[in-house]
Amino acid sequence: MPRNLFVPSHDSGSVEHYFHFLLGYLLPYLNFRNDSVNEIYHLRDCGPLTKILAELEIPTIERLEFQNLTVEQPFNTAPGYDSAKGVKKLRRDGVVERLLGELGLMDKDTTGITPKVLIIDRAISNSFYLTDNAEIKGSGADRRSIPNHSEMVKEVSKITSAKNIELDGLSLREQISLFRNAEIIIAQHGASLANLVFCTPGTLVIEIGPNLNPNYIFKKLAKIFKLCYQSVWQESNHAEVNIEKVIEAISHSNNRKFLFKNLTSKKNN
Repeated sequence: MPRNLFVPSHDSGSVEHYFHFLLGYLLPYLNFRNDSVNEIYHLRDCGPLTKILAELEIPTIERLEFQNLTVEQPFNTAPGYDSAKGVKKLRRDGVVERLLGELGLMDKDTTGITPKVLIIDRAISNSFYLTDNAEIKGSGADRRSIPNHSEMVKEVSKITSAKNIELDGLSLREQISLFRNAEIIIAQHGASLANLVFCTPGTLVIEIGPNLNPNYIFKKLAKIFKLCYQSVWQESNHAEVNIEKVIEAISHSNNRKFLFKNLTSKKNN
């Protein structure tokens, strides 16, 4: 029987979904493990995200068995970073920097291969989240979508070299590399923006969604990690976005120098 269990203490939701998985479970565990590097801990299965734990060589136990074990024996836990209060502590704890160092991703890519402008496309829901095995059903485009997403990509690509990308299925290393090297990130409100913790200071973040009040978690993340934040209003979670407002958010950002450089490059080509 495994001796050391690490139980999530996330703010809400489920650690089977990326936001609470990354900020509420994985990063708190890595920070906890930093103080006891010679111990081996087992984490619970997190559905499709278990592959990220395998990528980091973190052993897991199937969810129901794990829950039974926590009744039978003592376990370890640590507060999640997936709350307004938690994100402030995340920066102070330095766990993101340690992870970047361990993966060799602290420095930005200098090859020019990694795209500088990311437009995050919400994927069709993984079939797991449609079954009774999921703690909370639904994910991806089932929860939120932008009907004119393709048109937005087309228009943004006219002013800068944008890359439309789905994050679902990518490894943690791939996601970190994309966000670490991006100059501009455009995304609908959702779990993908948890990756803002891997961005470098000055990165422009454009968040699309309804009711993006000043206390929203991703605006707080942007402020704490010294990113430039812009929001673009969307009438509902499945409404079209005003593409002109997205273009305006890019044009009036602190990334004008980068934008001008890309415009010049596109004209010369």
